[in-house]
Amino acid sequence: MDESLRHAIGKLCNVLACAYGSTEYCLGTTTELSNPADFKEFNCGKPVPINGYEMKIVDSDGNTVPVNRRGELLIRGPGMFKEYINNPEKTKAVKSNDGWYNTDDLARMSEHGELFVEGRTSNVIISKGDNVIPEEMEAVLRRCPGIKDVLIVPVSDPACFQLICACVVPKDGYQLTEDDVRNYVNAFYNPENEILLLLPTFYMLLESFPKTKTGKNSRKRLQAMAESMFRNDNTR
Repeated sequence: MDESLRHAIGKLCNVLACAYGSTEYCLGTTTELSNPADFKEFNCGKPVPINGYEMKIVDSDGNTVPVNRRGELLIRGPGMFKEYINNPEKTKAVKSNDGWYNTDDLARMSEHGELFVEGRTSNVIISKGDNVIPEEMEAVLRRCPGIKDVLIVPVSDPACFQLICACVVPKDGYQLTEDDVRNYVNAFYNPENEILLLLPTFYMLLESFPKTKTGKNSRKRLQAMAESMFRNDNTR
């Protein structure tokens, strides 16, 4: 849950509930908030108290990371899926022999046992030697007046490997321009505090985002659009 949802408490609802899980392992964590002051961005709550349920966050070598260190989230327990039907290769890619399921989520665990899910490993953009988590940049941009929705996607680049494209859907009635968005996000640029390590190179304003078959925003189709529009752009 990002910062924009804090304002729903007391206006649209009395309690804001978040449940983290997936088809492969059902429910992982839960939290409920009734006070906007207690809101913490990307907080998914504490693990559900199910006997035999385990979670760990690991680095790229599979070692468990310290508290508040970001890594890949692995889960196992009695409610875990057995396999993907007729797809042993996909099953093997995400589930170890001892039952650990790799969620593909980037997460950290606080000293209070709260899980913060901050992005997807498969969404990470590698640009100029830095790893950029799109979800963090999207959370900043969603605070920009006039923005209804935003997704960050990569554009291939021979020198930087990937460059960043901000895809924006303006709110109805707003005459939002590329300069408006660029100026807003530039104000957050601060590598020393790691608020934003890099800035978008490209901006794409759209009336709506393409959807997947299940109705979700399609990053893949947006990336293809950005690649088509900006990949050979020599004006930057």
